[in-house]
Amino acid sequence: MSEADSAETTAETPDDNEEDNAQVYNNVIDGFYKIIAEPDYVVLDDGMTGVSETANAMGTEQTLDTLGYAVEDISGDGIPELLVGYNSDESEVNTVLAMFTCVDNAPQFVFEGWSRNSYHLLSDGTIFNQGSGGAMYSIFGVYDISEDGTSLNCKDYYFTYEKDDSYEEIGFYHNTTGEWDKSVSEEMDMSNDFWNISNELRSQTVKIDFTLFSEYAAEYEQAQLTAQWETDDLDNISVYDRYCADGADDNAAIMFSSQSDITDIKVLSLEIDGTDDNGNINYTKSVVYTLDKLTAGDYFAVNMILYGDIPNNGISYIDRKGIERCFTVEISGYDGSVVLSEIK
Repeated sequence: MSEADSAETTAETPDDNEEDNAQVYNNVIDGFYKIIAEPDYVVLDDGMTGVSETANAMGTEQTLDTLGYAVEDISGDGIPELLVGYNSDESEVNTVLAMFTCVDNAPQFVFEGWSRNSYHLLSDGTIFNQGSGGAMYSIFGVYDISEDGTSLNCKDYYFTYEKDDSYEEIGFYHNTTGEWDKSVSEEMDMSNDFWNISNELRSQTVKIDFTLFSEYAAEYEQAQLTAQWETDDLDNISVYDRYCADGADDNAAIMFSSQSDITDIKVLSLEIDGTDDNGNINYTKSVVYTLDKLTAGDYFAVNMILYGDIPNNGISYIDRKGIERCFTVEISGYDGSVVLSEIK
């Protein structure tokens, strides 16, 4: 499909589907929450660099109270984008650490920022980007969001570079192509103009109505499946259904439950099928048992055969938001508890 065809298809999505499109980002938002709230969660997907950097610097509590997310249509195509970032209390300057859009009912990564490469939404809907590679090398630019929301198009690009091979004098340059290249740029006469333009653009940022990740915590916890070993303490609970794999220990059941109703539960057999570009393991999944629904507060008992350190069992379900979630089922090497790790 050509770029023109893709843009046309996206543009035809009706505005009244905006709420449905917003649901597409639930798994992405959950991923950001886990990077902040779960120190042992080390899966870094596209867009997570700046959030992970912030969490490592601030710690969990402060990051949860600082970073947030917003789902709003900033490209003007009727399809909301996902922005992850924060507003500075001192200057009310917003910083966008990641942006996603929705294409064919799936989230699509657009850009990400970090401490030395920051992005900011301006009052006219454009994006201001600034970065630094040291005293001699600084850049900033202004970008339009493409009509379909999937990319940034350069309007103005400013950068510093050494004027000559002596490396003693800094030159100031401008182009509209977004290239860090003196040969396709015009040299600016005065350094004051360079920094004045940067400061003026930064002053045009707007406050974004972010939902803090600390506010998202309760919603995240309610949407999660939990697992524990069957014990005497659970004798009086309501067990909705039970599955025992051939050869599994009849006395070693794992009890699954959720604080909200979930549907289309599947017990899975897993085989490793390589890794993706981010180093995450891909699995081939085979369904060995299904359950139509599990009501909040009820339990689903499963006796599995668990082999060593490599996950060979999984479970998936549709959460209350209508999103499919999939997890490996493993035993902790620290205390022998049941561990669920989310996979794609």
